[in-house]
Amino acid sequence: MLKISRDFVTGDHSPDNKPVAFCESGDTIEFDCRNCYDDRLHADGSVDHEELTIDNPATGPLYVNGAEPGDVLKVEILKIKLNGKGYMRQSIVGGAFYQRPGVKERVVREFDVSGDTVKFNDKLEFPIDTMIGVIGTAPVPGSLPGVWENETPGKWSTELPGDHGGNMDCNKIVEGSTLYLPVNVPGALLSMGDMHALMGDGESMICGLESAGKATVRVSVVKGWHLPTPCLLHKGGKRFSTIQSDPDLMA
Repeated sequence: MLKISRDFVTGDHSPDNKPVAFCESGDTIEFDCRNCYDDRLHADGSVDHEELTIDNPATGPLYVNGAEPGDVLKVEILKIKLNGKGYMRQSIVGGAFYQRPGVKERVVREFDVSGDTVKFNDKLEFPIDTMIGVIGTAPVPGSLPGVWENETPGKWSTELPGDHGGNMDCNKIVEGSTLYLPVNVPGALLSMGDMHALMGDGESMICGLESAGKATVRVSVVKGWHLPTPCLLHKGGKRFSTIQSDPDLMA
């Protein structure tokens, strides 16, 4: 089985990214992923070498031989294994609570996510429900996210979702699910990261229960299909969903 090290990460999905590994259609690959804080955040709120941080790093990209623009990349999520630690933070610059009175500093908590449940306090305990937040191919060359100023055409930050996938934060992208992604460039250039031990419907509070870990997937090139946006066959095979993204929540 091909394994891609956590040493090979990117902060954007781009047709210009050089592949770090190559595989054939039908191969199984293990992606070793850092957490969304680049594995630099600690429980006391300190950050190791913050100036070197890659925001929301994604491991890859992987070049899938035979994948051509107009094809579809089928990604079967076979296994997700977390590294045992999870982090949540309250931000002073964004999220649901940062403008409330009394929120004056960043608060970070570290959790044990090595078992089947995570305990928040003496009253709150939830089952672990591991998922992948960032997973995507290279976007259409020349496309623009239309979110930030001075964007580079074709370069989409791993903090953003789009028709190529990316930071979709869809809590149905779990072990046993199959994701279908548009192929926009030769090789598809698949990258993934930003794992969560728990995730709501998006990140209204700016984060989920963030963790590092390893994802084992099988990638296959599907010819003769055309998908304008990512699609997901949820585990169990009873629900097929499309995933849409837009800068405006009300769009």
